[in-house]
Amino acid sequence: MKQSHTEDKQLRGITLEAVLEKQRLGQAMNAKEFAVCAGVSYSTARGWFRLPGFPVFHGVIFWQDFVQWRTGQNGLSN
Repeated sequence: MKQSHTEDKQLRGITLEAVLEKQRLGQAMNAKEFAVCAGVSYSTARGWFRLPGFPVFHGVIFWQDFVQWRTGQNGLSN
């Protein structure tokens, strides 16, 4: 059963299964796919994409880069 994130109009049609597969394969995600994977709203993801130092590259992000960025933001070591 495919689940889409219909709570947020912007995320309709993006399935968790699809973005988790991208995450597993180490593929880049756009803001909408990232929002679904991270479990945040599209507006929150867009806000993060605009933060100085956030690891977005030409409008996409790799999950592992996000994990490393978040770890650094929390003051934890890899």
